[in-house]
Amino acid sequence: MAVSQLQDLGLGKQIHAYLFKESCSLLPLVLCNALIVMYSRCGKVHVAFELFRRMSQRDVVSWNTMISAFVQNGLNLEGVSLVERADERDTVTWNAMIAGYTQSGQTEEATAVLRKMLKERQTPNAVTLVSILPACSPFGGIRAGKEIHGFAVRRYLDENVFVGTALIDMYSRCGQISFAERTFDGMVDKNTVTYTTMLSGFGQHGLGEKALTLFSSMKEAGVRPDGITFVALIAGCSSSGLVDEGVAVYESMEEFGVVATPEHHCCVVDLLGRAGRLEEAYELAKGLGDDGNYAGIWGSLLAACRVHCKMELGESVADRLFEIGKERGLAGYHVLLSNVYAAERNWDNVDRVRKEMRERGLRKEPGSSWIQVGDWSHRFMSRDESHPENDQIYAMLRGLALEMKSPGYDTTLEPSDSDSTSSSSSSSMTTLWDAGAT
Repeated sequence: MAVSQLQDLGLGKQIHAYLFKESCSLLPLVLCNALIVMYSRCGKVHVAFELFRRMSQRDVVSWNTMISAFVQNGLNLEGVSLVERADERDTVTWNAMIAGYTQSGQTEEATAVLRKMLKERQTPNAVTLVSILPACSPFGGIRAGKEIHGFAVRRYLDENVFVGTALIDMYSRCGQISFAERTFDGMVDKNTVTYTTMLSGFGQHGLGEKALTLFSSMKEAGVRPDGITFVALIAGCSSSGLVDEGVAVYESMEEFGVVATPEHHCCVVDLLGRAGRLEEAYELAKGLGDDGNYAGIWGSLLAACRVHCKMELGESVADRLFEIGKERGLAGYHVLLSNVYAAERNWDNVDRVRKEMRERGLRKEPGSSWIQVGDWSHRFMSRDESHPENDQIYAMLRGLALEMKSPGYDTTLEPSDSDSTSSSSSSSMTTLWDAGAT
């Protein structure tokens, strides 16, 4: 175990060779399991699986160790496949399967596994809830999330700091920021991740002032912020227009021993760019030296140049951006530069950039959006006309556009935590949770 924690592969191999020699290749089960852990932690998951495959005897620990090794190394589908082949399954096995599907984005499969787990009278634990909550998507997942929260309360699992943090994240992503805040306030134990998750939720909902207040409370509570905390806080200031406050947060990082990364630089450049302080953002990016050789920094600045119609500066920014990312193509940023020229009606340069993209074979992947209506998810892409109700949708959009242009139309909308428009495909989840709680 000590070798595993040190991730000293060379020493681990020496120990493996010694054990193999001394035991004439017949290693005890407990040592085989320990070797699987060691190889997986050292990034040699294929060696771990080869050892697992050759084991003459396996127990539940062997299966769970190998499944966890796959999941922890990003091989989620391999982990799920192995779960389906396991002689016996315990809670650890089910948790690994749920985590594997969730991490690979297969949220429906993760939920299906949870239902099956409950049907087989396996009781979920804190790890189960932490694994399944990310599968509650912003579109229709709030009902399932609340049912999971209810189960956690009945089982006193909501007192677990990791479960509480996962609930805050789930509510924030589903647009239920007041529920997230209520969950946060009710937690007794809070760590850096808990505070950072709540900070991020406030920022995503444009509540920068609340994020700053919470940051002050975090410091008063003696909880030390890390690099991710500052990313969340600066981004929250950016989305709320709190420019000077965001810059002050950025400049205070050294007080906490946090070294600024390209992600922090990108956030503060975006902060300044959104506020129209483009020259200041440009000078900051230039002054970073080698630390500024990051496409995200210059891409944020280029986007700001487009918004504020700064074509001349945009050209300089684009030159630096394409120099940094010339090996990767950066098709999206070429399109952005083209849009900068288009905003100025500089069609010659628009054609030039587009021609360069064609010659280099660059193509931007189109973006898409989803909406949940009832039990169905509908996906749309730009200029999409493939939806079966396409004519009705466009007719509605034209009507809304005309209405918004009419005199006296109020475009302000009050944010609401009501989930009356949310729905979920997990209508049978409540009874299953009740079954799992018995």
